[in-house]
Parts: sequence; structure tokens; C-alpha cells
Amino acid sequence: MTCHNIDVLYSLFGINRNLDRILYDSIFTRCLTLIRSSSNMHIYSLTDEMLDRFCVAILSKIHHKIEELTVETLSMERVFLVDNYSDLHKLELVSIRLEELERQFDVIYFNDHDQIDIPSNEHIQYTLKTYKNT
Repeated sequence: MTCHNIDVLYSLFGINRNLDRILYDSIFTRCLTLIRSSSNMHIYSLTDEMLDRFCVAILSKIHHKIEELTVETLSMERVFLVDNYSDLHKLELVSIRLEELERQFDVIYFNDHDQIDIPSNEHIQYTLKTYKNT
């Protein structure tokens, strides 16, 4: 499933209660991709305006329903600080350098062989190892 519900959430969230109830559904909240990509496959950050709205008004209300999240370097810290993503099963980090990864996730242990050890979440561990090997 392609996860590009940010435009729907950004445009319609907060208009009225009935619409918000629909937007709270897992169809819109289960999988979020908080990046933009161009037709030539370049990755871009959300605009400051979009990121502000997501962090202040939207993510704070749906964080507990998000199962899959895609973020990039410039916005990930703000997104992670919104709240606890208790149902998060998959995290995709786009356009991130190893140094930034270490800084953001101080719980990740990078040993002498540059292996990433995250014992609590196999999906995130797999995603990070896959990223590192590319």
C-alpha cells in the first residue's frame, strides 16, 4: 500500500468534527509518509507550514494510531518529539546520514563492526540495517 495521506490530513483536518472522525480512521492514520518526492524521485522535506500543522494539530491527536511512519532528516526530530508512537511497527528514515542516526537514536548501539542492535523492534532493526547496507 502506498502511504500518501498527508495531503488529505493536512487539507481537511480540523474543518469539523464529522470530518475529523473520518480522518481518525486507520485508513488515514495507519501509515504516514511525511516527505515530498518529485517526479524525478528527489526527496524533499515538508514545508515549514505543513510540518508545523502536523506537529501541533494533527500528530498530537493521531500519534497512537500510526503504525508506519516515513520521515527525513530535517523533520524527524520535531516529529519524534510530538509524542510516543505506541503502535509504531515500521519506521523508514529517508536521506539520513549515519552520524545523524546515531545522534537521534542514542539508544541504538553501534559496535565495532557497525552493526545496529535494536532488540525491541525487529521491523525497525531490519529497516535500519537495510538502509545502512545500501
